[in-house]
Amino acid sequence: MNDDGAWAIEKALWLGGPERYEQSVDRDCVMVFPGIGAMEYDAIVEEVRQAPRWADVELSERRLSRPQAGLYVLAYKAAARREGDQVYGCWCSSTYRDTGGGWQLVQHQQTPL
Repeated sequence: MNDDGAWAIEKALWLGGPERYEQSVDRDCVMVFPGIGAMEYDAIVEEVRQAPRWADVELSERRLSRPQAGLYVLAYKAAARREGDQVYGCWCSSTYRDTGGGWQLVQHQQTPL
C-alpha cells in the first residue's frame, strides 16, 4: 500500500456508507468517538447506517507511520461537513493491517478540536 492509497481509503470511510465499512473495517476493529465512547464492529456499522453521511472532508496535518510490515498508522486533523451543518473538526488516528486479502481498519479514534 502506498501513501496515496492509504489516505484514499481513510477519506472513503468518511464519505462512504455502510458498504464501505463492511469492506474496509476489520471485524475486530475498535473505534472511539466523542460523546459515544468505544464501539465495536456491529455497533459501528449500525451507526453508519443510521447517521447522515459526510458531504465533504478535508484531511490536513497528515502523518503516516509504518511501525512494522503489514501495519500502518495515520494521524491527522479532519474538517468534515454534512449538508446544511457546521464544520466538525477533530484530531484522528487510524490503524490498518494487511490481512492478506486487503487492508483493514483495526482502530480509529477522534478527539474534537
